[in-house]
Formats: sequence, C-alpha cells, structure tokens
Amino acid sequence: MGEHGRSLLQQINPDIAFISCNSWSLNKGVTAPTEDKALIKASFAQKADRIILVADSSKYNCYSLFTAIPLNRFTDIITDNHLDTENLQLLQAQLFALHIAN
Repeated sequence: MGEHGRSLLQQINPDIAFISCNSWSLNKGVTAPTEDKALIKASFAQKADRIILVADSSKYNCYSLFTAIPLNRFTDIITDNHLDTENLQLLQAQLFALHIAN
C-alpha cells in the first residue's frame, strides 16, 4: 500500500477503526513486522473516534520490529478467553474496555 495508501487513510475520518495485528503487548503496544504495515495501522487509527483492537491471545506478549499503536490509544480490545489470569488482570486495569469472546 505504501505512501499512497497512508496518504489516502490520512484524508478519511472514520468513526470506528477496527485494527488487527501480528503481535501485541501492554509494554510495546501493537507491533508489525514491516514499517509500511505499522504506518498503515497508525494512519488508519489516527483520526478515528473509537479504535478497537481485534486480536487473539496467542499474539499477546509477542512483538514485531515496528511499533504501530500503543495500547493506551485503544478504546476497546477484543480478544479470546485464553489469557492467563495475571495478564487478564493487568489488561482489565487499563483505561480501554476489554471484551472477552468465548
């Protein structure tokens, strides 16, 4: 998608941005394996009123080379019910709403 895609995304004003990822963690946020993918995610989320991460727990506490979006920028996170108790409690203590899908 490259620079043209990023430029296009910076011109839109989405109410809600649904973001998926290769990896995510409380400390590193949403990360991506390439700079282009990280920039596209960041650009899409930049103007959204509500930013929702949709990511399964197998990708939690993993990270890739490039940071796309810190977790504190998300309004909601949707994940599955396979997080361990300690990580679940850490995520529930954050400002975003954590939604667990069964």
